[in-house]
Amino acid sequence: FPRMKPRLTIAFPVVFLLLFSANVPAQLPAYKVANLPIFKRIAGTGESTIQIRRINSPMNQLLPIREKPLCAHPQTLIYHQNRLYALVAGSGVVYESEPINPLNDSLYFKRLDTTSLIGYNIDCFNFFYKDSLYNLGGYGFWRWNGQLRKFNPAVREWDIEPLNIELPLFNESMHANIWYQQKAHKIWALSSLEGNQALKTFHVNKERQIDSVMVLNLETMNWELKGILNPELANNLYNVNLICSNDSGLLVNRNGSIEYWNLLTNQVGVLGPTYYRQLLTAKLDFRYVWCNNHTLFISKTDPLLPPDSIRLSPGDFIAAGISIYVPATGAAGDNLYYQIAGLVVLIGGMAVVVSRKTLLKKRPKVQPHLHHATSVVKPAGGELRSAYSKEDLFTAIESALIKLILLNTTTHQKLTSIDEMNRTLGIAHKSTDMQKRKRSDTINSINEKYMIATGNKEAELIKRVKSELDGRMHEFFIPQEEVAVIKKILSGS
Repeated sequence: FPRMKPRLTIAFPVVFLLLFSANVPAQLPAYKVANLPIFKRIAGTGESTIQIRRINSPMNQLLPIREKPLCAHPQTLIYHQNRLYALVAGSGVVYESEPINPLNDSLYFKRLDTTSLIGYNIDCFNFFYKDSLYNLGGYGFWRWNGQLRKFNPAVREWDIEPLNIELPLFNESMHANIWYQQKAHKIWALSSLEGNQALKTFHVNKERQIDSVMVLNLETMNWELKGILNPELANNLYNVNLICSNDSGLLVNRNGSIEYWNLLTNQVGVLGPTYYRQLLTAKLDFRYVWCNNHTLFISKTDPLLPPDSIRLSPGDFIAAGISIYVPATGAAGDNLYYQIAGLVVLIGGMAVVVSRKTLLKKRPKVQPHLHHATSVVKPAGGELRSAYSKEDLFTAIESALIKLILLNTTTHQKLTSIDEMNRTLGIAHKSTDMQKRKRSDTINSINEKYMIATGNKEAELIKRVKSELDGRMHEFFIPQEEVAVIKKILSGS
C-alpha cells in the first residue's frame, strides 16, 4: 500500500496525455477549397489586412475539417498580404492559403502550427499586427483571461506577450465588444468579463461585466482607461449584434435599430429610412461580411454569386444625441490602468481622498468647507470662492461618476441606480458593506469639493431619493439648478 501513491502520481499524467493526444490530431491535412468571389474581391482592394466577419460560423466552415473535436469548432478568417488565414477557435491551429489568384477557382491551405493544446482561448480576438499573428483574451481552464499570444513561425508555436495588466475579455462572433483600430495600432474593449470558477465568489455572482472602456496600445503593449461605457449601452451590450467594423467604429444591430458607433467621435448614429435598412435588420445567415472604407460587402457562400455591396454614407445616419462612453478626464486619465479587482482610480487620487478624510476626522464638528482659512477666503463682497484649481478639483473616478449621473439626469431623464454607480466605481463584485462605504465616501468627497468650488455652503451636487420600486434602495441625481455650474467646472472654464 505505501507504494501505490507514488505509482498513481506518475501514472495519472501519463494516462491524461495519452487520452488528450488521442482526441487531438497531431497534424491535420492540407485542404483545397473554392476560391469564392468574395475572396477575389478582397484581394483586389489593395488593403493589407481585412477582418472577415462570418455569420453563423459554427455551421459555415471554410475548411472541411473532419477530425474531432476540431470539426465542431468555429473558424476565424483574416485576409493579410494576399493570403487567407483560417484559425480554429479554442485552439492554436492556424492554416494559411496560397496567394489568392483571381484566375484560379481553388485555394490551397496548409497548416502552419504544430500545437496540440485546445480549450484555452475560446472566443478570443485574432488579429495581425506588423505582419505577426496574435490572439487576445478568451475563456479556458475555468476562467476568463486577458492573455496576449503571438504566433512564433520559427517554432510553429504560440508565445505569451506580457502586458501591463491582464484584462479578461472575449470576442464572441455576434457581440459588439471589440474594435480594432488598425491604422493607430490600438484595440478597444467596450467592456470586459471577470469570472474564475476556482473562486467561491464565482458560484454566487458567475461572470461579471466590467464597463470600463479600455484601449490596448500595441506599440507600448499597455492597456489604458478611455472612460466608462454609457449605461444605456452597457445594460444590454451582449444583446447587441455586430454587423461589421471599419476604420472609425462599429456597425451594429441594437434590438432592431441599426446604429453606427463612431468611437473616434464618441457618438451614436441611427440609420434612417434607407433602401438597405431592411437587409441589415434581417438575419444575415451563412454570409461573409467585411467593410472597406465606407463600403459594406455581404456575400453568400455560393461560389457562383458575387458579393453585394452597400455604400454607407455618413448622411444616412441620424445623430442619436448619446455618447458611447463617459471619457476619463484630465491628462492622467490616459494612463489609468484597469485592475482585475475592478478598481479604476489614480494612486494620487486615492491619496488625496484618504488625506482629506484624515483631516476631516481631526477637525471640530463645524462646516468643513468654512473651517480652514487657507482653503477659502472671504472677499469684500462677502462671496466665498475656492482657492483650489478647478482642473484638479475632482479625481478621475469622481469625474466619471459625476458625468454618469449628469448624463442620466440631463440626456436620459432618469435617476442613477446603485448598480450603475457600483460599476462606475469598480466595486460591482465587492461586498454590500464595502459598496456602501465606497459610494458614501465618494459622494461626500464630491459634494464637499463642490461646496468649496462654488462658495455656497448650501450647495449639494449629488442628491438621492428612495426608489419607487424598493423603499430600502436609493437612486441619485443632480439638481437642475446645479447642472450648468457643474458643466462649467468640468470644462475647466
